[in-house]
Amino acid sequence: MRRAFFAIVAVIATAVAAAGGNLGGPTLVASARAFASTDHAAAQSSAPAQSPSPALDWASCRGGAAECATLAVPLDDTVGGGPTIDLGLVRIRARDPERRIGSLLINPGGPGAPATDFAVDFAPSLPGEILDRFDIVGVDPRGVGQSQGVDCVSDLDPLYALDWTSTDVTVRAAFVAGVQSIVDACVAKDGSLLPYLTTDRTARDMDRVR
Repeated sequence: MRRAFFAIVAVIATAVAAAGGNLGGPTLVASARAFASTDHAAAQSSAPAQSPSPALDWASCRGGAAECATLAVPLDDTVGGGPTIDLGLVRIRARDPERRIGSLLINPGGPGAPATDFAVDFAPSLPGEILDRFDIVGVDPRGVGQSQGVDCVSDLDPLYALDWTSTDVTVRAAFVAGVQSIVDACVAKDGSLLPYLTTDRTARDMDRVR
């Protein structure tokens, strides 16, 4: 049985001075953690300037409670003209369109947590002033949820059944073997995609949405 991971988030909102863009108006980026990546500096220096993203085609979804869209982004954004992957998005419209300021882009952290589910579940707990004046937007990171995903195994219960904390050598070896089996399954099924599921690329995907 697949289990969803949801982080308990203390939302830190950073105002981004952005005019226009896919979401319209200024955007706030809310994240559960600051991103860090070993290839951050290299990716920054080699990534080409981003071309404008196409307008998003929003459609009613989730029983009318939200709108959903798909955005194609470069699989490898350090080269031009390569293949793309699809990202799944969800939006909860601002309740007071006339007073709307912009969009609040939410990412629950993780890794492995779908932001589309989180945005829909988390939005009702936000202050009324936020819900009135901001669209709440969730973007599933590449490899997760409604985005082009990595599906290593169908049942994670055997992994959860292992002892993650024991210092016993035999028990620890069983845990390492169990984790390695998941890694091997991921490589076997989606090995060509894994090198592109990085924090830096996910952050730049969010910039494209913004």
